[in-house]
Amino acid sequence: MTPVQASQLIEEYLSTNWTETKIAYENVEPRDWSATNTPLLTEGTNPFIKIYKQFPTSEPITVSRSCRRYYGFLHVLVHTKESTGARVAETHATNLINLIEGKEILSGGEVLRFWDLVQETRFWTDGGWFVIDLSFRFSFEKFTSPS
Repeated sequence: MTPVQASQLIEEYLSTNWTETKIAYENVEPRDWSATNTPLLTEGTNPFIKIYKQFPTSEPITVSRSCRRYYGFLHVLVHTKESTGARVAETHATNLINLIEGKEILSGGEVLRFWDLVQETRFWTDGGWFVIDLSFRFSFEKFTSPS
């Protein structure tokens, strides 16, 4: 598996399994594509999540054949309107933790593993949103020699 394939697999997993809010993906305008005038999610009042991924490192490992293990972080940012309390954001955050933490995604005999929630950060944006940023560690392997 490559970082691009891992990224696609994560997005497919979330789009299939997360139905509580809209999802804003990396480098895609964060719009409500189901609405007729496709407004920006940030212009509305409904909660939404935004995701991005980081691939900071890899290391060689030896298993049945040589491969590299890649490590990454999935950031899921839960957005709720400011001054509406934290309960809705915390409920979405809890449900996302249950959906992601400790899960394995299988694809064509390869595995992407989500490990643990490594950080939760809370902040407000200039646009009037309260945000909980959840950071999950994950890993996958890319084989470097034929089987």
